Amino acid sequence: MLDIKEASLIVFPMLQFMTIFYQSGFPIVYWLCSTFCVFSLKYY
Repeated sequence: MLDIKEASLIVFPMLQFMTIFYQSGFPIVYWLCSTFCVFSLKYY
């Protein structure tokens, strides 16, 4: 389980990146795939 401090370190940058990509018209699906890849590399 992630503690709150660790979770916030992950969630806040993700929200910032999502906002930037959304404003620039970046496809959300691509962002979700890349996020999944990052999590896979981090935890497996």
